[in-house]
Amino acid sequence: MSDAKIIEEVALSMADVKKELRAIKKRDTQLGYRAEKTEEYVNSVATLTDKDYKDIEKQINELNVLRLKEKEMVKILDLLPKNEEEVKLALSTSSITLKKEDAKKIADIIISIAK
Repeated sequence: MSDAKIIEEVALSMADVKKELRAIKKRDTQLGYRAEKTEEYVNSVATLTDKDYKDIEKQINELNVLRLKEKEMVKILDLLPKNEEEVKLALSTSSITLKKEDAKKIADIIISIAK
């Protein structure tokens, strides 16, 4: 077993995982068993294009919701909540609370892009 060190811990959305798996597949020409299973799952769950995910992230960032951090953004991008209640539910495990107006704006952005 190697002496691997964790240098940095970064939250990845399903779209990011999908992109990383494509890069690994291109580099290694074949994925390992776990990576293949992960790819199957990600392809079934992450249905939007990379551009759509980036558009959603950009528009939500433009709202300037101060308390919304990278970890919460990843949850929103993975779950794609369609209404304000689903937005609040997606963020219920984190320590932030959103105003009703902000949750509605986030849901509206997602609905407009993820048709």
